[in-house]
Amino acid sequence: MAVYKIFPSKDATIYSNYPSENTGMDAILELSSGYTILSPNSSARILIQFPQDQIQSVIQNKVSASFSASLQMYLADAVNLADNYSVEVFPVYQQWDMGTGKYGQSPIETNGVSWTNAKPSSSWQTTGLPVGVV
Repeated sequence: MAVYKIFPSKDATIYSNYPSENTGMDAILELSSGYTILSPNSSARILIQFPQDQIQSVIQNKVSASFSASLQMYLADAVNLADNYSVEVFPVYQQWDMGTGKYGQSPIETNGVSWTNAKPSSSWQTTGLPVGVV
């Protein structure tokens, strides 16, 4: 069984408590929902984009039968995790910019994706195709 690795072309975390902050250059991707110690009633969601040409190349040139795909991420730090939890994954149909911000940067960077914007001065679309973000 062959393994083909495709690495993301861009990624970012978006935070409900910091709706205009961009974290496109942060080394950590954060996922949280609901209560956290530092930010009650907040959510953090991860956006990841993979190069479509690499995905198509593997499917067209390397795969000859059924296949499976998985996303492998590593835990950097965790506090008070439940024994069981689930993560939902949705496609994002809207183009977004990674940006150059980092979490906690002062002043915050707003040149990329955030909770409210897909791109600078371009809000997430909430009608039509689902964006999986808002």
